[in-house]
Amino acid sequence: MRKSKFLISSKILSMLIQYKFIFWMFGLIFLIWLLFGSKFFAFMDKGNQTQSRVEHLDGLRFFLAFIVALFHYILCYSYFHGQDWSEHVNRVAYPNLINMGGLGVAVFFMISGYLFASTQPSSWLQFYQKRFCRIAPIFFISSIFCIIIAFCIQKDNINADKLVNNLYYWLDVGIIGNKPHLFGLENAHLINAGVTWTLFWEWGFYFSLPVLCILRDKIGILSLSMAVLFICVYFVSLYNQNYAVFISYFAIGALGRKLPEKIQIPKYICNIGIIFVTIP
Repeated sequence: MRKSKFLISSKILSMLIQYKFIFWMFGLIFLIWLLFGSKFFAFMDKGNQTQSRVEHLDGLRFFLAFIVALFHYILCYSYFHGQDWSEHVNRVAYPNLINMGGLGVAVFFMISGYLFASTQPSSWLQFYQKRFCRIAPIFFISSIFCIIIAFCIQKDNINADKLVNNLYYWLDVGIIGNKPHLFGLENAHLINAGVTWTLFWEWGFYFSLPVLCILRDKIGILSLSMAVLFICVYFVSLYNQNYAVFISYFAIGALGRKLPEKIQIPKYICNIGIIFVTIP
C-alpha cells in the first residue's frame, strides 16, 4: 500500500515538473513579447513598414519557435530523469517531435537567407545596430539567469578559475558560440538548453552580408547561391559536414527568393510534395 502511494506521489511530482517546464516556456515567450512590444524597441519596426516586408513569415516564425521549444522541453524532461542530453535517446518515443526540432532550426536559417537575399541597407552601421538590439536584450537576460543559477548550484564548491574569461563568453551575444563552465559547473550551457548555438551562424551570416551583397550585384543571387552550395557540397563537407549543412541552409533560402521568378510550379504539385515530405 505504501509502495503504491509512493508511486502515485512520484507520478504527480513528475507531472508537476513537466508543467513547470511548460509554464517556463510560455512565460519566457510572454516576457519576450512584453519586452519587444515596448516603446523602447519601437524604432526597430518603423523602418520595416515597407513593401519589402514579408509579414506572413511572422506567423511561421512563431510556430517554428514553438516547435524548437517543445523539442528542448523533451530533452530537458529526459535529462532531469537521468538520461543523456541527446536527441537519439528520445527518437524512439518521440520520432516526429525530435525530427521537427532540427527542421525548425533549418527553416529559421532558410528564412534568414530568404529575407536578406535582396537586402541593400542604406547604412550598414544602422543595420548592425538593429541586429544587436534584436538579439542582445533577451540574450543577456538568458545569460544572467544562467550565471545566477550556476552560482546557486555551485555555491558550496565554487571554482573561480578563468571566471572572467568564461563570463565574457557568456555575454558575447552569441558571436563566438562557446559557453564554458561556470563556477566549476560542467555543462552549464544546458541550463538554458544550449539554445544560443544558432546565434554563431546568424552572426556569421550577418557579418558576411557586405561581401555577399557585392558578389550578388556582380554575378546575381542565383549564381551566388549555386556557387555557395557547390562549395559546401564538394569542399566544406570534406572538413566539417555540419558546417556545410548549416551554410547550405542560408543559400537554399536565398534560392527560394529568386527561383519562383524563374520557375513556375503549379500549386497542386507543391501540395503533393509537402505531403510526401511530411510522411515519416
